Amino acid sequence: YQVNAGNKPVMFQKLGLQANDIVASIDGVSIGELAGRMDILNNLSIASSLTLGVIRNGQEEEEELVVDFSQ
Repeated sequence: YQVNAGNKPVMFQKLGLQANDIVASIDGVSIGELAGRMDILNNLSIASSLTLGVIRNGQEEEEELVVDFSQ
């Protein structure tokens, strides 16, 4: 999934994301597999960090994110 900052460019930048990044995986699970995996999606809502697999300029990179879903 291709991502862009939308109306929150500062948050987007703090997360280490760049315009037109493609999120390919979350915590090592491909985006395509997440759709049918409610157990993984439920765990994301209580996670304190996650790792995004991001394709940027044709190269895959990993971005470690600290998250707070309580807000």
